[in-house]
Amino acid sequence: MEATGVTPQQLAAKYPRLYHMAEMDSLESIFRYGLLGTEALLDLFEVQSEERAAILTRRRGQSVDIQHPEYGKAVIRDQKPLIQSKLEKSLIDCSFQEWLRMLNSRVFFWLCERRLRTLMCASEYRAKSHLVLELDTLKLATDL
Repeated sequence: MEATGVTPQQLAAKYPRLYHMAEMDSLESIFRYGLLGTEALLDLFEVQSEERAAILTRRRGQSVDIQHPEYGKAVIRDQKPLIQSKLEKSLIDCSFQEWLRMLNSRVFFWLCERRLRTLMCASEYRAKSHLVLELDTLKLATDL
């Protein structure tokens, strides 16, 4: 039996809005360059060699600030909720470093506001201000 995915219409029927949490001062950059995953952000900011490898293939215990003379400053979020030992037990045909590379090539959205608020209220984030983007699920899913 072949597995099938969820259509944009099915996703939007259950979750009409999607949410993305970003650094508070990143809105201008998002408007200018788009909402970028970590790898694309490192490409834009021309981050090379050891710093790039460390950001893409190791769990980030802290957020990382990157700078570029033209693009300014960006913050790459930490991955504190990620527990390497638990994740490694569930990976098949993929190393932890490969999984992190895949993770860092994507942009993530929360499907419901309740889960977003759980993250925002976590001890690591509750004292910070955040930029929250609220998007129309069907429009985003069909514009891709």
